[in-house]
Amino acid sequence: MIRHRYGDRYLHNEALEIGFRKLEVSEDLLLIGHFIFDFIFTIDLQIVTSNLLNAMSYGIEKSMFFNTEFALR
Repeated sequence: MIRHRYGDRYLHNEALEIGFRKLEVSEDLLLIGHFIFDFIFTIDLQIVTSNLLNAMSYGIEKSMFFNTEFALR
């Protein structure tokens, strides 16, 4: 650990303090981004699951989701 010449536990450096301030903001943005991603991913997963269940209920060969002719175009 780096010690200050006066015996402080941490080295007091303005560059380090600015870096920690920016880190706090970036952590907040990371947390917000995580919740946005989680929300969008959950909705996307529900849509895909719904499409899959619809395809299974109508028959896989009749569904456009699993239609081989549509996939080959």
